[in-house]
Amino acid sequence: MGRHPQTRPQTLATPAHRSPRPRRRLRSTGRPGGRTDRQRHLPRVQRHRSGVPGRAGERQHQAVLRRAPPHYQQQLLEPSKAFVVALGAALRQRVSPQLRAEPRIGGSLFRIANDLRFAKDKPPYKPHLDFAFWQGDAGPRSDPSLILRITPTQIHLGAGMFALTGVALDRYRAALRDPGCADELDAAVTALIDKGAELSESTRVRPPAGFTTEDPAGRFAVRDGFHVTQRFPHPAAITTAGFVTWCTERLALYAPIHQWLSQHTATTT
Repeated sequence: MGRHPQTRPQTLATPAHRSPRPRRRLRSTGRPGGRTDRQRHLPRVQRHRSGVPGRAGERQHQAVLRRAPPHYQQQLLEPSKAFVVALGAALRQRVSPQLRAEPRIGGSLFRIANDLRFAKDKPPYKPHLDFAFWQGDAGPRSDPSLILRITPTQIHLGAGMFALTGVALDRYRAALRDPGCADELDAAVTALIDKGAELSESTRVRPPAGFTTEDPAGRFAVRDGFHVTQRFPHPAAITTAGFVTWCTERLALYAPIHQWLSQHTATTT
C-alpha cells in the first residue's frame, strides 16, 4: 500500500501582539492650576474675586437698577457723575495729574446694588456711595487710589491700595527694605494718624522673612496693601458746590501716601 505523504499539522498564525496605542499626554502650562492643551481651546469664564461669574454679576446689577425708583437717575446717579468730574479735576491739580476720574459704574463709581444671589437677607441697595480716583491702568481695585464714601451720617476719606500681589507686592517690599523709603512712608502715615486717621488692619499674623515688628518697615510689611482713612460728620457744604472744595482740601493731605504707593508699586510705565 502506498504511504500517505507525511504532512505537518497546520497551525493558525497568531498576529503579533499589538500594544495599546499610547494616549496623547496633555501638556500643562507649567503654572499651578494651569490649563492643559485641550483646556486652552475652551473659552474662559471671567470671574469676580469671589469666584462668581462676572457677566452674571453684571446682569444681576443691571436688573436691580432697572427696578430702581424713577428718581435714582435724576437724584443719585447723575449728580454722582457730575461730582466725580468736578472732584477729579480738582484732585489732578492738588495731588497728581495722572489721577483718573471716570464718571461711570465700574470706574470711579462703585456699584450701589447689593449682590442678592448669595445674601438674600441684604437690602437691594447699599446705604452708602463709594468713589475712587486712581492712578494706573489696572483700575481702582488694584492701583493706588484716593477713596471717598458718603454714608447717611458720615464722610470717609482716605488713600491706599487693596491687597497687593505679584510684581507689585515685590516692589512694595523692596521699597520697605530701603530704610529711607520705609521712614518716608511711616512719617506720612503717622502724621495723618495724629490728626485722627486710622490705618487698616494687618493682613498677616507675622511679617515676612527679612522684616521685624520693631522697625517702621515691619509695620507695613504685615500688610499686603493698606488704607489710611478718616471719618467726618456731614459738613454743611454737602448739598452745595462747596462740597467739592471741602473734599479736595482733605484728600490733598493724603498726597504723600498716594505718591509713595504710585512710585513704589507701579508695574507699568
